[in-house]
Amino acid sequence: MWGEEESLDTLFRRTVAIHPERIALVDRDRESDGKVSVRYSYRQLADAVTRVSAALFQAGVRQHRVVLIQMASVANTIILKLAIARLGAIACTIPDGFSRTEWRLLLAAIGPDITALAHDEFCSGNQQGRFVPDLPEHCVQCSFSAEISEQSGVAILATENDPPKEQLIQLGEYLGNIHISPDDYLTLHPFVLISGDNKDARLKIIPGSHNHWQGVASFIAERANIQHGDVLVCPNICQEPVLTGVFLFNWLSSGARLVLTGAQNVKNYVECLVSERATFSMVTPEIGCQFGREEAFLDQCDLGGLRSMVVMAAEGQGCVSDVLMKSRVVEPIVLRAVNGALSVIE
Repeated sequence: MWGEEESLDTLFRRTVAIHPERIALVDRDRESDGKVSVRYSYRQLADAVTRVSAALFQAGVRQHRVVLIQMASVANTIILKLAIARLGAIACTIPDGFSRTEWRLLLAAIGPDITALAHDEFCSGNQQGRFVPDLPEHCVQCSFSAEISEQSGVAILATENDPPKEQLIQLGEYLGNIHISPDDYLTLHPFVLISGDNKDARLKIIPGSHNHWQGVASFIAERANIQHGDVLVCPNICQEPVLTGVFLFNWLSSGARLVLTGAQNVKNYVECLVSERATFSMVTPEIGCQFGREEAFLDQCDLGGLRSMVVMAAEGQGCVSDVLMKSRVVEPIVLRAVNGALSVIE
């Protein structure tokens, strides 16, 4: 499944060329809001990425520049990351609950390289003042929400409306003149280091190259036996290192279908696995803490082709993998995110 080292955009373009009409992305997260789930073929997804790439380019995003991401929609986050990768830029996902002090530390560290802040309909203009103090003057705000984008100075990131032809020509000329190396940075992951006495907090930023994330993904793929044409179920999680390290590269390298779900409990989550015929999935700590109470339900589940499941462990959740194995659902891969890196718990 894994060949030579390549950038995320090269991998994406190759997969689109091979499987243009195969279903690539299913957004079931919308169902929690009473909306119909959205399905993208690889060709439709490529069109959406091109539209967002053109909008980011017009907003001034260029190679090696940083785009801050403060998103609630996982589907839009994925489209955005693919667009950022196409331009050779760097994605920096802001952790949930980032404080004003942490924002200041981040902007002081990478401020000159920040080109844009991207957000969606879950971040209103009033909320932005609380979350993003004192953005650099050269930083452009971009939004997937038409309501927010009506405000002056906010660039529209549209996934459905084609940009003017001249913008596509400008984008094509730019892409023809840059080279994206697998060694280039793809992501920046900021997190806070707190001293033992809780009095001294420091911000650390870990860069991740295309090669780095491909290596993480290939390790997961080998442990999980991910195969071509698989169905990968991803919970509603936008944060690094999980989304990129576990899913993005494995999804594209296997020409898989990536299903996004906002299920908040075990029964709804398992229903999604069954209805989508999942072969690989991940359990968040929020869902994992419920497994001990649902052993009888899990005993009755027939998950058919599910071959592997990643469990994101949290403190006090050592029982999750035991429950999965006892119920014969699947033998899990237990991971923990520590200081911006994924580690396997044997």
